[in-house]
Amino acid sequence: MLKQLAGEGLATMSRETQASRPDRNVYSITDQGMEALRLWLASPLEIRSTDEGREVLLRILFGEFVPLGVNISHVEQLRQWAGRGQTIYAQIEQQLLQDQADNRHLPYRLMTLRMGRFSSEAMSKWCAQTLATLVDLQKRSAADH
Repeated sequence: MLKQLAGEGLATMSRETQASRPDRNVYSITDQGMEALRLWLASPLEIRSTDEGREVLLRILFGEFVPLGVNISHVEQLRQWAGRGQTIYAQIEQQLLQDQADNRHLPYRLMTLRMGRFSSEAMSKWCAQTLATLVDLQKRSAADH
């Protein structure tokens, strides 16, 4: 991927000589690469799976390169998605308990289902805490100006 980015002019590569190890490639982002990064960070999310939670983490990692409102919007979107997931998992669990009360496989189905439910709950908690931090940063930033 780094070679591809360099080939597209989004990064540069230089070789660094090391005494006790093989030479290494050092990549640096170009101005064009920084602009592409900022555009991607500010682009809309399309959350379809828990993998997008990882995408939000990546966007937050580089969140300093976009306005705080962009980060808040992404985390809020993920929080809403996680909340819907919690609701859906709870509904499925209730349905399973009603429809399969006598099924000997029910405990295993519930264990599996609860992993998703607990993951959604953890994501919701992370979002709430992250939103509080971002809003606090936004308030401090506004007070500084």
